[in-house]
Amino acid sequence: MRLSATDNGASFKTVGVNALIVDDNPVNLNVAAGFFKSLGIEADLASSGIEALELVPGNCYDLVFMDQMMPGMDGIETTRKLRQMGFTAEKLPIIALSSNNDEGARDMFIKNGMQDFLNKPIDKSKLCSMLAKWLPPEKIVDPGREKEEALDKVMLLRRVDGLDLAACLDDANFDAVRYLKSVDVFVRNMPLILGSLSRVNEGPKLEGLFRSISTLAGNIGAFSLSAEAEVFERLAAESDGTGNIEVAPLIEKLSALRDRIFMAVG
Repeated sequence: MRLSATDNGASFKTVGVNALIVDDNPVNLNVAAGFFKSLGIEADLASSGIEALELVPGNCYDLVFMDQMMPGMDGIETTRKLRQMGFTAEKLPIIALSSNNDEGARDMFIKNGMQDFLNKPIDKSKLCSMLAKWLPPEKIVDPGREKEEALDKVMLLRRVDGLDLAACLDDANFDAVRYLKSVDVFVRNMPLILGSLSRVNEGPKLEGLFRSISTLAGNIGAFSLSAEAEVFERLAAESDGTGNIEVAPLIEKLSALRDRIFMAVG
């Protein structure tokens, strides 16, 4: 995947990447971790070469980003030891992190067992280019393919009874990827919410649950159930805690919708 100079990594995404960042400076570690997280990577962090040597054998890392200047054991020595342990360049690409801008710095790192060089402070667009260069293709998400696959799933959901997607699909700003995330939130959270709904009988707590249901249902185009939950929310708000709000029919409808969605797209 090629990144344009103006892309700044905005469209770059990864999936299932295991990475390690090694740097003795905690600020640098946190900044780098934030960049990685924005790209879908929960990177492991090591504050020394010794810690890196302990982490690598027990984890299947796709990449290691190694600071050059560290006390005790620097990045070059750590890389050398990892190679001696059997972690070859093919098994474990190591990218040097350094503020060394001298001509020939990249060649020096490569001669010492590293595969590439990323200048510090880290620039996100350059980080994305480095990831695109060294990660396996299957771990890089093609935005175009992601949108196509999301639209295919939306077409399946369009047939689900209880979802009104006509208005959504007519909206020029409709984002299928974002919509599927809302569907995922609905499916994952509904069992917990419905379980709470069946146990709670206090007006204020019920009011909050009904509000959550209305929002979750509305976000996926289940407008009828969203409106029904709003009615229950008003009843709960007016209740002093002694009234009996019959929620079984709503629970049944929401549970059935969740099952139909799961059957349609898994």
